[in-house]
Amino acid sequence: MSTIDYSKHYYSARDKDSPVWHLLANRNFETIRPYLPANREAPILEIGPGNGLVISLLLKNEYKNALGLDIDKNLALDAQKYGIPIKYVPEDKVNDFLRKDENKYALIFFMHVLEHVSVEHQAEFISSVRFALAPGGKLVCEVPNADSPLAARWRYCDWTHKCLFSIESLRFILKIGGFQEVLTMKAKSAVITQRGLFIDTIVCIIKVAFNTFSESIQKIHLIAGIGLEGLKIPVSAAILGIGIKQDSQNEH
Repeated sequence: MSTIDYSKHYYSARDKDSPVWHLLANRNFETIRPYLPANREAPILEIGPGNGLVISLLLKNEYKNALGLDIDKNLALDAQKYGIPIKYVPEDKVNDFLRKDENKYALIFFMHVLEHVSVEHQAEFISSVRFALAPGGKLVCEVPNADSPLAARWRYCDWTHKCLFSIESLRFILKIGGFQEVLTMKAKSAVITQRGLFIDTIVCIIKVAFNTFSESIQKIHLIAGIGLEGLKIPVSAAILGIGIKQDSQNEH
């Protein structure tokens, strides 16, 4: 994927200057907020930051050592023009980058990145992330949910997607990558609009109503297919995985 100009897809849905990017960044910042370190000088790394707006929010909130890593040179250069610390690292060098600094980061997060990694390389990638985390450090990753009503859409709307994840498969890959303490959960939905307060309110009500209806139908499908176990399965558009590096873990 490093030879592909991913910025062409990244900006295909909305212009670079669209205010929606800031709304998305605020939503992602709120997602990681509960996992941010108490020490605002602790190193934080985002992998696949795109335009870097979440890194910018971290810096504005006085997390002084926030850094982004992206395998797309054009996206990294665009962010650097605005003074956002995004480092370009070729795809085949990402694991090397992570493994050069053992026990460094208090938090490593990536939002809708893991599905772009080839399945056969995901365990090694997660292991490298774990290696780079400080003891007690956290990995936070959000991925598209294979149990969502729109799963097929999320799988194929981006040519570089390699797979989707269920709660079970996300937990599995984090465990295989070496995390002993793993949490998985439904990710909060985001209704992103930009048309004005009144219209936004109407659009939000309609979207929430349709989402609730479609997710209820999906629950019925799951119950019909696998029984009452289907009640426990989240059907949100995305799911969240948290891996915590235990103090006693040997990372070698």
